[in-house]
Parts: sequence; structure tokens; C-alpha cells
Amino acid sequence: MTPAPFAIRSPATGAEFAACYALRYQILREPLGQPPGSERDPLDAGAYHLMAVTPAGEVIGAGRLHLAGPGTGQIRFMAVAPAWRGRGVGRAILSGLEARAREWGLASLALNARDPAVDFYLAAGFHVAGEGPTMFGTL
Repeated sequence: MTPAPFAIRSPATGAEFAACYALRYQILREPLGQPPGSERDPLDAGAYHLMAVTPAGEVIGAGRLHLAGPGTGQIRFMAVAPAWRGRGVGRAILSGLEARAREWGLASLALNARDPAVDFYLAAGFHVAGEGPTMFGTL
């Protein structure tokens, strides 16, 4: 039997969280010239985190869900390593975050998506509610 190419689970150790943050930085902040640390925020501590990890232990995807208000959750920091895009990693993480939102009894989910990711979220059943905030003066 061939092992699955990746598993979805919550990071359990400091090293796993560090690997998730490193991927978030590499994919989401470094290309924008942002400093290390900008891939984190104060909501990380109370949020639900998922990662995609290969059998060799390489973190290839990450995502986070946090409470954004009564009955509402927000998905943030979705990142997939370039070599793994288009292989179901992002969808698996998103599905896991949606499942947790249902467990929490949330009525709605919100997220901000970069233009190249909009079609991914539309295909997952999200809809465009309007323009998102501008981040870092360009995004």
C-alpha cells in the first residue's frame, strides 16, 4: 500500500508551529518585503491551526481559523508550498478548517483572498462580498 502523499493535522510541537510560521512567511510575507514576524499575529495563540505534512515530516501547507465575532470565524494565513499547489493540499486544509467551524457552531466564515486565490475559494463555495483591505500598501 502506498502511503498518502500528505496528512492534515494540527501542529503539536514548537518545531511544527515554527515550520508552519516559516512557510507562512515564505509564501505570504517575504515576497512582499515584509520582515520576519509579520506572518504572525496576536490571534495565533487562541486560533485553530492546521498543517499539511508529508510522511517525511515536511510542512507543505498551513492555515488558521479564529473567532472573528459572534457566530463568525475568519480563515487566515492559508499557504501551500509552490511544488504542492494543485494537488489538493489547500482544499484539504480548508475542509478541515470548515469542519472545525461547524464544530464550533459558527454561522459564517470570512476571509480575505489575494486575486490569484479568488477562484480557489469560489470553487470551494465562498463568494466575493467586496473589496478587501489593502495590506502593505500594495496587496
